[in-house]
Amino acid sequence: MSSQAIAYQGDTPVAARQEQLDAWIVQSTGQGGYATEGPCPACGHRTAEAVSPQAPVEAESTADALPPERRTTRLFRCACPVDHPGRPPAATTGCGRWWLAAVEPRGDGWHLSAQVDPLVGRAAAELSAAAAVELSSARAVAEKWLPGLAALYGLFAIAGTVAGKDTVAGLTAGARVAVFVVFAVGTLLAALSIGAGYRAAFGWLRVGKGEDVGTDEKLLAWYQAKRNRAVGSIGSRLRTALVAALGSLVCLIVALGIVWLGPAGTP
Repeated sequence: MSSQAIAYQGDTPVAARQEQLDAWIVQSTGQGGYATEGPCPACGHRTAEAVSPQAPVEAESTADALPPERRTTRLFRCACPVDHPGRPPAATTGCGRWWLAAVEPRGDGWHLSAQVDPLVGRAAAELSAAAAVELSSARAVAEKWLPGLAALYGLFAIAGTVAGKDTVAGLTAGARVAVFVVFAVGTLLAALSIGAGYRAAFGWLRVGKGEDVGTDEKLLAWYQAKRNRAVGSIGSRLRTALVAALGSLVCLIVALGIVWLGPAGTP
């Protein structure tokens, strides 16, 4: 196909034809990964895409070499070096188009196929989005953790005032031990409450390689598990955060009760 400097259109899907994908070169990189290179179906310029067998989450992959009959569907984005009119400064490459294709065996090698199952295509798009926002999400989650840490330090300060050494000096040894135990339990519950609440609201800070998505079957399994975890885990984490927060408050009240009403030690 002929190449042309078409106007840039960010995040625009195009339907790749089989004759366009036949011009692509696909090479195995081992362990289920591929290096692909060929003309963009939209602008016709040469571009390249690495097909990884791993999802961008924190867990080591156990991907092995793929059997020759398996398919691997992925989202491909144009990353040609040509300057397309209207491309924003933040986008340094490409014409803004993307398309879906599947790596399939052909003879002794591999090629790209334009035949993509719709559900597998949605999973591939979700996988690409997860990889694209990994770094920015990690930074955002880390930033949102700061108020939680500040709240935890504030709780330490309040609890330290309640159960300070001078405050409990007049209690019996048993009462002082009880104050320490209740204070320690309350602090741990406060930390658990903050951690569970922030994980429910913003997710966990996860960076690195992850689950095996080297075939369409594994990609679908990752996609279904990701959706189920996202829906099912938020409620339980919020309940954990609420129960832990209430438990921490009870511990502080009990510590206050022991300090104010506990038995006095022998002068």
